Amino acid sequence: MCMKVSEYTTARAGILQSAAYRNLQRFMTHNLHDKGVTMPEWGLLGLVHESGSEGISMSVAAESMSYELSHITNLANDLEVAGHIKRIVSKEDRRYKNLALTTTGKDFVEKTEKELRKKMAKWLKGISKIQLLGYINVLEELAQKTHDS
Repeated sequence: MCMKVSEYTTARAGILQSAAYRNLQRFMTHNLHDKGVTMPEWGLLGLVHESGSEGISMSVAAESMSYELSHITNLANDLEVAGHIKRIVSKEDRRYKNLALTTTGKDFVEKTEKELRKKMAKWLKGISKIQLLGYINVLEELAQKTHDS
């Protein structure tokens, strides 16, 4: 179904967005369940992985994920118990701790990412790379907006 943007009502656009979100969430939840991590934990692991060996502060992680700091603390505690992350002294301010991946965590993230990408490629079959990139660009823009923008 290919309609003009002006033909979509706000209700229809909202329904489509909600359905897409639920389908993607189900896909990810199903595939991450076997790995023993939740979607929020996977998101935090991804941020920590992207931050490299210096790690990421919990406040930056909370802002990036739009979570309260207390939620990031709980996620970090669970991932630390699982052996995926560790707390290291911040190089910017020794009073603070950053989250960094353990060797086990780094291996876990890289292996899981490869597996998820392979499964996702099958799941997204029929959607072009240009369409996906456009969708991701729109998500990035929407993520930056506030409700009063």
